[in-house]
Amino acid sequence: MADPLALQVDLLARSGLLHGFTTRLGGVSKGSFATLNLSPKWPEEAENVAANYDRLARWAGFKEQRLYLARQVHGAQGVRVADQSSAQVRPVEADYLFTDRPGSTVAVITADCVPLLLADPSGRCVAAVHAGWRGLVAGVIGAAVRSLAELGSRPQDLVAGLGPCIGPCCFEVGQEVVEAFADAFPNHPDIVVPAGSGATPFPKAHVNLWRAARAALVEAGLDPAHMADPPGCTMCDPHRFYSYRRDGARIGQQLAYIGIEGNGHG
Repeated sequence: MADPLALQVDLLARSGLLHGFTTRLGGVSKGSFATLNLSPKWPEEAENVAANYDRLARWAGFKEQRLYLARQVHGAQGVRVADQSSAQVRPVEADYLFTDRPGSTVAVITADCVPLLLADPSGRCVAAVHAGWRGLVAGVIGAAVRSLAELGSRPQDLVAGLGPCIGPCCFEVGQEVVEAFADAFPNHPDIVVPAGSGATPFPKAHVNLWRAARAALVEAGLDPAHMADPPGCTMCDPHRFYSYRRDGARIGQQLAYIGIEGNGHG
């Protein structure tokens, strides 16, 4: 049996939500982009990226023309998907997308940043969040939770899946990042692993992005029991994941997607 094109989260799967975190496996891209490159940023061959999207859409069961991405800028702004076309949403600067429209699938692109999928388990509404370190300290997760609350969901009912990102084992940072997390998460000093500590003492400080994302979710009102465990470090696993920190520019990227099933509009 072939490997799945995307990893799934039990918490979301149990609610019947269409969702997934892609790996780099199962596509047609070549070279440093091999094989399931879904990034429009450095397309090695535009037709290969298009073929990868077509393959994923057929495998996952969403309508490609109703898949929405925005222009990610490492901020805390979001965009609500309603009656727009995907082409109308694509140029909008936003680091999370949310919707309550049946038939719509929202998604974010990542390589080392945290991809976060949020959902009301009733299927009322969903969000896809791109949470790099800048977005985390800017409050992108809290903003996404508030947006779903505006659509009628209670934060304590939401479920969250955290996808593959660079782990605390590999995310070495400078003092400015340490200070940014200390300011943004004053009650969570364990987000930063100081230099000289850890199982193997680090020469520089490291940051645990998963822990920061979980802290932000709790502060936004989510139940810790409603959060899924992360499935892997992108930098540690070159077989399954792309990593900008490991490989530099001109590499592929993964897609995290979540949708509301139904015919929708268009």
